[in-house]
Amino acid sequence: MENKPVIKQYDENLWSDLHDSLTMPIEPTLSLLEVLHFRLTYIMNSLSEKDLEKKFIHPENRNEFALKEIIATYPWRGNHHLPHVTELKKRDNW
Repeated sequence: MENKPVIKQYDENLWSDLHDSLTMPIEPTLSLLEVLHFRLTYIMNSLSEKDLEKKFIHPENRNEFALKEIIATYPWRGNHHLPHVTELKKRDNW
């Protein structure tokens, strides 16, 4: 296993401008998010204390983060992004 890997960064704006993001119905993406969150939660709950201490490097600022630090932000990030999705649903009548 790689020690302190540099994670892959992506440009959210470019991602949102992809053809499928602009043209396909939203339902498959919402379903995918639901399943993804279920799986991530399952995986996070199964990590050992040793796993939680493993670190990675974020490419944007080259800072090191332990998995336990990022997992601690997971509920906040979900709660932060949920209003974005619900407001888009209202605005675009999904």
